Amino acid sequence: MSEQDERYRALEERVADLEQQLYETRKGSKGLRIVLYVIFGIFLALILLGILQFVSA
Repeated sequence: MSEQDERYRALEERVADLEQQLYETRKGSKGLRIVLYVIFGIFLALILLGILQFVSA
């Protein structure tokens, strides 16, 4: 019984570690997503400016 308890405790610790990693990854990916949106927005703005200059010329 005690061997089973130890295994269960080890699994609980592993699950807690994985949950912490997942939380940190999610937190990090949120910032990364914002950066990607900003870069994408700048890229779109440059394309639109290029199209407007091409049309107005």
